[in-house]
Amino acid sequence: MLAEYLRYYVNEDQTDWDEWVPFATYVYDTTVHSTTGFTPFELLFGRPSTLPSTLKKLPEPQYNYDDYVSELRSRLQTVRHHAHKNLIASKECYDKTSGEMKLQVGDKVLLFDETVCRDRSRKLSAQWIGPYTITEIDKVNAPITRGRKVTKVHINHLKPFY
Repeated sequence: MLAEYLRYYVNEDQTDWDEWVPFATYVYDTTVHSTTGFTPFELLFGRPSTLPSTLKKLPEPQYNYDDYVSELRSRLQTVRHHAHKNLIASKECYDKTSGEMKLQVGDKVLLFDETVCRDRSRKLSAQWIGPYTITEIDKVNAPITRGRKVTKVHINHLKPFY
């Protein structure tokens, strides 16, 4: 996931990726994930992250460590319980919608790019190329039109182009 974030911000030579890591990890840690319904920060600390723009009010005082630990434990249990329920619901939804890819002749698809770049990182380069058109389909292979020639590829290397 980190490489996916970095892919959009690094320069063309991919020499500045290390400068973007703190920003990418912060974005990841403070973004609500669709499966849990919570941010990773909230699942770890039991409260939403304090963004720099929200530091206008003073923090609420904690009267003693025992109260703090008790309240934190309670919040973490609640957040994890809700995240667990969301994960189960997400899995059930995924199970209903997953299955074989429904591709048809004439569909536009993207092809997983298996070429290896010598001077650049594979993880930070574009992963999919295309779009291409499917010319026919069998159970596991789909010939696609790439320019003037037709190439037969496994359907696991394709994804629909929208």
